[in-house]
Amino acid sequence: MLKKLYIKDYALIETLEVEFSEGMNVLTGETGAGKSIIMGALGLVMGARAEQQAIRNGARKCIVEAVFSDILLSDTDKSGDFDIDDDEVIIRREVTDNGKSRAFINDTPVSLNDLRDFSSHLLDIHSQHENLLLNKAGFQLGVVDAVAGDSAILNEYKAVYSDYKSNLRELQEMEQSIAKAQEEKDYLEFQFRQLDEAKLKTGEQEELEQELSMLEHAEEIKSELSQVSSRLDDEQYGVIQNLKEGLQSLARAAKFVDIAELERNINSAYLDLKEASGDVERLIGGVEVNPQRKIAVEERLNILYDLEQKHHLRTIAELIELRDSIGSKLDMMTTSDEKIEEKRAIIAKLHDKMADFACRLTSSRTEVLEIISNHLVGKLCYMGMEHARLEVAIQHTDFTPSGCDEVEFRFSANKDVPLAPISKIASGGEVARVMLALKGLIVDKMRLSTIVFDEIDTGVSGEMAGRMGNVMGEIAKGTQVITITHLPQIAAKGQTHFKVYKDNGRTGILLLDEKARINEIAEMLSGKNPTESACRAAEELMNL
Repeated sequence: MLKKLYIKDYALIETLEVEFSEGMNVLTGETGAGKSIIMGALGLVMGARAEQQAIRNGARKCIVEAVFSDILLSDTDKSGDFDIDDDEVIIRREVTDNGKSRAFINDTPVSLNDLRDFSSHLLDIHSQHENLLLNKAGFQLGVVDAVAGDSAILNEYKAVYSDYKSNLRELQEMEQSIAKAQEEKDYLEFQFRQLDEAKLKTGEQEELEQELSMLEHAEEIKSELSQVSSRLDDEQYGVIQNLKEGLQSLARAAKFVDIAELERNINSAYLDLKEASGDVERLIGGVEVNPQRKIAVEERLNILYDLEQKHHLRTIAELIELRDSIGSKLDMMTTSDEKIEEKRAIIAKLHDKMADFACRLTSSRTEVLEIISNHLVGKLCYMGMEHARLEVAIQHTDFTPSGCDEVEFRFSANKDVPLAPISKIASGGEVARVMLALKGLIVDKMRLSTIVFDEIDTGVSGEMAGRMGNVMGEIAKGTQVITITHLPQIAAKGQTHFKVYKDNGRTGILLLDEKARINEIAEMLSGKNPTESACRAAEELMNL
């Protein structure tokens, strides 16, 4: 249950702390006192969007903290990245004046999505605006599922449904891709053949460009190398011949002086130059003025350049990659039928599995339709709609994210009026009573520890308001109820009564004792400064 609510610097609240009790808690107060502000703060705990304007004027940030105790959570609900204790859970929300918001569960930072998911298992806030949900088929189906307790089957179905739809999309993409590829098959085969016949080799282009450069300058290269050869090995003026004669002179001088090291150095230079001269001669021999080879190299390079230009690529490596990619597409075309059949077989298995879960969902839903109808009609009769009839109809549909069922609540408030969709004929007061009866039916199934009714009694008055209060009281026997009301008949049913008030522009809340409670209900009956008869009437309401 919601044990404690602490609010600081939120809207018109400077500091407010309230401790709720088990059973039925009632909040009353004049219009504009700030009851909606308290509901807004509770909304933050539930993960509602934080508005910067929510911060009290002059404050840097607002804080809302809710303490829950004796909560009812399944192991799945506790599977988040935060420590959960069945005895107590603290949810805190902070909003700063720069628009940033932070949320914590037991002091562990959490995302708003995690907060919304987790808090939905603790607290249900029902406002008069939520009555409009009764008109939505999805809400009506959710009520049936809650009563049927089929969440495990529904989750299994949803997982298979998601997998089924995903595989359908993949099959469609495969078929579209193959169809498009088939249209381009001739062109792809031409491209592949052209690239394949080019016998592409990585690095070939660079080698050919280097060879072409040499072929284009062959005569110049031979001329320059010949000059080098002449300077090295000319019989009269060449460096090698001069070194050879120098070595002979050193040999004669060595008879009279120790010049062995000098002789070795010059001899080494002589041998190196002899080797270099041989290299030059081989280079000269390798440089050929060959017009035919030059033409062949140019033709090969033109083929490579044309392919690169055609495909908007820059290197042979990229051309090879393109060739392999086209080859893979062509291979896929040859095996496309087999792959499509494999995908269709997977889809067929998923369809059968999905159909089985859908059938089980339909069965479990059908079993509770009469239970729902009987419960609602009984409660509605008690709340003054003695001729009310309500039927929960189920129709088979195609596969949807929630199964193959469409649920419709058909309603009639009067004896001679035929059943029709509830959205078309129910008045505001009738819808309020139907929703209250529904909440009483599903609250245990949802394992909620607290339910909040925010002026759910709109459009109801008199004795029927008192009976609505009794229904809330029945719910409060198993679940904590917090109700905000303007009706004295409902306020009188509460076990704990709080008054929301405004003092000097600031919202506050006060726990009423017995005497103050009688006075508050009397004021709700007759206005300010209630008479003794109004107070007696208030006591009578409280004792009913």
